[in-house]
Amino acid sequence: MLRTRASGGRLQTRWLTFLLLLSGCFYVSADEHSARWDVDQDGMERPEDCDDKDKNVQELTWYDDADGDGFGDGGTGVSACEQPAGTSANGDDCDDAVATTNPDAAELCNEVDDDCNELVDDGEGLVPLWFPDDDGDGFGDPTGNLVMACDAPPGFVADNTDCDDGDTYVNPDAEDICDGINNDCEGIDDDDEAYWVDWYVDGDGDLYGDEDTLPTVTACFGNLGDVANFDDCDDGDGDINPDEDEICDGVDNDCDGATDPADSVGAPEWFDDLDEDGYGVAGTLFTQCVCVPPFCLGSPNAQDCDDTNPNISPLADEICGNLIDDNCLGGVDEIGCINCDTADTGC
Repeated sequence: MLRTRASGGRLQTRWLTFLLLLSGCFYVSADEHSARWDVDQDGMERPEDCDDKDKNVQELTWYDDADGDGFGDGGTGVSACEQPAGTSANGDDCDDAVATTNPDAAELCNEVDDDCNELVDDGEGLVPLWFPDDDGDGFGDPTGNLVMACDAPPGFVADNTDCDDGDTYVNPDAEDICDGINNDCEGIDDDDEAYWVDWYVDGDGDLYGDEDTLPTVTACFGNLGDVANFDDCDDGDGDINPDEDEICDGVDNDCDGATDPADSVGAPEWFDDLDEDGYGVAGTLFTQCVCVPPFCLGSPNAQDCDDTNPNISPLADEICGNLIDDNCLGGVDEIGCINCDTADTGC
């Protein structure tokens, strides 16, 4: 018989230990039991704990994922350490029958809450995107504040290729004219050769180029002093060019190929002088710089009273007794007339 001097609880514990030893069992205290069956001390004992080495891993809940989009139906759920087939680790799907409807989906203009945020066609992540078109040319600003909406707000377009949304004449459809601006948004100024011109030397500075020289360059802009024409017929005289008036000086002043034409500035008035007595007849006025017989039979005056008789003119003597106004003074045989036979004056 086991002798002991112990008393009370100690005696009882020794007797229990002795009896357990006799029965083949070992006594385990509550602390030791917890240390053995809940190693990570998360309150979940084996085998229910899916990972007894990590207190953050316990038995998981899995949700039915009927449409296979990775998001489960929150109204379902099964607890297990391993993921069952056809389930998802989350229950955030708002329509588990449509794979394109889930929290990761883009919101489309289809009257459906595609991204499961409880809003329909709300704009967040919405397609399409609209870009501001401040100049109203139909092309949007890619750097402007875009809007996500099903329908374009006023002043917004779907395009985002405008390179200057403050100028109506600058956009991808514009022609790149010669103005030092990238009109067509291609990144190069004045690159449209359709607007390029030939530039010529202007030696006399009258803004007209020398017709006898080749172009110095073909581009939107020429070299300093060049002009975009070759209309000067004398590039050494600034007073000879197409802008000058033609004057009576024996020079083609306006470069039209004609020298001293009838309409030259300052050209005198000429009257027909058919009898070539130096006096023209009124009523036959014409203008010409120079009147040279026989191509031009004219006089700068209209004082002749008979252009068929060279003996009748303001320089002729009034002849007595011929009943003719010889000196074109308006009278016949007036005082001072000359006798044809004796050369005496008087009638």
